[in-house]
Amino acid sequence: HYHRSQIPIAIIITLLIGFTQFLKYKKTDFKSFAKTISVSLVLSVSASAAITFFLKIENYFYPVLLFSSLFSILANLDFLLRILKGKIAKGGASISHIGFGLILLGALLSTSQQNIISSNTTSIDITELGEQFTNHENTLLFKNDTVKMGNYHVSYHGKKKEGVNIFYEVEYLKKEENVFNHEFTLFPRVQTNPRMGNVSEPDTRHFLEKDIYTHVTYAELEERKTSESEYNEPVSHKISTGDTIYSSNAMIILVGFNRALNTEALGLTENDIAIGAQLKIVELSGKTSTAQPIYILKDKSYVYCVDDETETVGLKFNFAQVLPAENKIEIKIAEKKSNSREFIIMKAIVFPFINVLWVGCILMVLGTFIAVFNRIKSAKK
Repeated sequence: HYHRSQIPIAIIITLLIGFTQFLKYKKTDFKSFAKTISVSLVLSVSASAAITFFLKIENYFYPVLLFSSLFSILANLDFLLRILKGKIAKGGASISHIGFGLILLGALLSTSQQNIISSNTTSIDITELGEQFTNHENTLLFKNDTVKMGNYHVSYHGKKKEGVNIFYEVEYLKKEENVFNHEFTLFPRVQTNPRMGNVSEPDTRHFLEKDIYTHVTYAELEERKTSESEYNEPVSHKISTGDTIYSSNAMIILVGFNRALNTEALGLTENDIAIGAQLKIVELSGKTSTAQPIYILKDKSYVYCVDDETETVGLKFNFAQVLPAENKIEIKIAEKKSNSREFIIMKAIVFPFINVLWVGCILMVLGTFIAVFNRIKSAKK
């Protein structure tokens, strides 16, 4: 809705500021006027067509705004050079109009060519936090982990609270010959406000040809306080041989079943049945280990389980039941609360040509200052 309503207005304004300075009050000769602006028109049409083709701009409004912005820039530059003979002191309006045209041109080029370089490369589906957290536009960063993002690798090092602001330290690195070299660090922040709601503020790295915009879309605001021995509530999974399930720090594969268990060590008799679920645990670092929770049917009537716990991974496994009708078993996994590492979800966008906009801002302010200064000077005379 915003683009549909605002872009047509911007097109009208840029066209008007392109040709109105060539109009003469009550005595404009149309042929002379058309001849004067024809050069700017031809150049604008040619340049906008070429830019649209090479940058593959598809939105039908954008090529028209591109043309009108270029026309406002070139026409006012022509007026400044030909009519005002390059006299900067008298060209405040033209300079300001050129700046305005560059602002729209820079915004158009940057927005239409923006590139979201963040995407979720982990096995964790972040859409569970909400539909707005899309996996193809957001990066999940665990504290002190390094993941690839576009031409960079990024690492989240922690947060720091200063007043109402919480700053999140995100380091950008370049990998060369298996060595990570520091490039720059950004500090996107969340501004806390209990009354009006929290607001996320981006941080930006400026380059000559682009800006990299980093924005935290989800983060924990408070510090965690957990005991090393506390477990979360177990989560139930129904799996078959070869299936994989996930915890926060590992993936668990059901390799098979062990029926040759030491029944004496388990205190069982010949009439009792014991089955071990053979689990392979693969940590995020690649390290592997095993676990074997045991399902026991005693006296053909009483069922219980012998849990297996892996201290290094912080997981406890329970073989809850056998489901013969589904050809599956039920495994319950409880994680230590200390397993849950601090993380943020971040979006990173590259805006090319954004400096065209900033140059436009400078020229518009400069032109306005020159125009006001000349008006004050004329009033004094």
